[in-house]
Amino acid sequence: MQNFFFINDIEPKDLGGGVTRRVLAHNKDLMVCLLHFDKGAVGSLHHHPHTQCTFIKSGAFEFTIDGVTKVVRAGDTLYK
Repeated sequence: MQNFFFINDIEPKDLGGGVTRRVLAHNKDLMVCLLHFDKGAVGSLHHHPHTQCTFIKSGAFEFTIDGVTKVVRAGDTLYK
């Protein structure tokens, strides 16, 4: 099992539409990502088997989880 993940070794992946992602660490149960959204970019609705927590570093985003939509801002955290 890998325990150390170095950001400089992880190339950002262009997800299209102004969204880029780096998968920083992962295993079968958890995935940690660093995402960047250009202003106005929209992430695609998706599902995956990992537990995921999202921390908003900056900006404001509208998230929908289990049919509930809320605006989150810098410092907010989501559990999915």
